[in-house]
Amino acid sequence: MSTRAGGARRRPRPVEDDPITEERRQRILTYIRGGVFDHVAAQAVGISPRTFRDWIARGEGRGQRPTTPELARFAAEVRAAKADARIAAEVRVYREQPAYWLSRAARTRDSAEGWTEPAEGEPGERSMRRVQAMSDEELARELERIVAGLVAEGLLWSPPCSRPRCRCEFHVWVEDRTR
Repeated sequence: MSTRAGGARRRPRPVEDDPITEERRQRILTYIRGGVFDHVAAQAVGISPRTFRDWIARGEGRGQRPTTPELARFAAEVRAAKADARIAAEVRVYREQPAYWLSRAARTRDSAEGWTEPAEGEPGERSMRRVQAMSDEELARELERIVAGLVAEGLLWSPPCSRPRCRCEFHVWVEDRTR
């Protein structure tokens, strides 16, 4: 047995004697296809979430112990069952709430019209194009407006200058906007 910090002994991890029977496998996959979370489906057939996660990790080649063809097949079937559940949910939303479905499936983008209003102030291509289209004077005014707002909110300030009669451009500019 290994020990933890402080000298506490760690018990070895229990190993499932009969990892995946055909009945357990089918029930888990059926539950997942029905919309049940995978770890809950495993618990329903008597498999701990930790053991289930270990099986999936091993089946995907990510486990600490080696994979087996049976675990690789099971992990692939679980992924497929999750996809089936998602498809069923998306079809249900498509039929029962088409406006909601369109608002998620066909969002308005810079490159294409969709079924949503463009997000105001959304970062991305639209904002970049707006900045690139500004003249140097417009850009300078916009930056001045942003800095003035930050100064007014107390989010940006100028540390006191070590020279008592400093009149450098930055200190004068910030002082003028904090009065």
